[in-house]
Amino acid sequence: MVVGWIPFAMAGAGILMLVGILKRMGGARPVQDSDSIQIVSYQFEERQTRTFDYHPTSSPDIPKFCPKCETVFEYEQLQWTGPLKFLCPGCSTTILAEKREY
Repeated sequence: MVVGWIPFAMAGAGILMLVGILKRMGGARPVQDSDSIQIVSYQFEERQTRTFDYHPTSSPDIPKFCPKCETVFEYEQLQWTGPLKFLCPGCSTTILAEKREY
């Protein structure tokens, strides 16, 4: 069985790498009393979840001018006769506005 030695070879390579790392760490300078050690601690806040409720808003979409007399409409001057109906200030024609949701 030729393949049976591969796991042992990989284990041996891992052990050699570990020994090399430990030797390098062994040469590290020990901590002395005069050395200052800074300990930093962080306090994390709990994750806050925000939810937003979407409520579609509707507003009337008025035409720019009267189809009969071509008077230009200004929203503040309109006389509303219903939820989507208003009178033309120029000829008193009832105009229908469209409902716009956004």
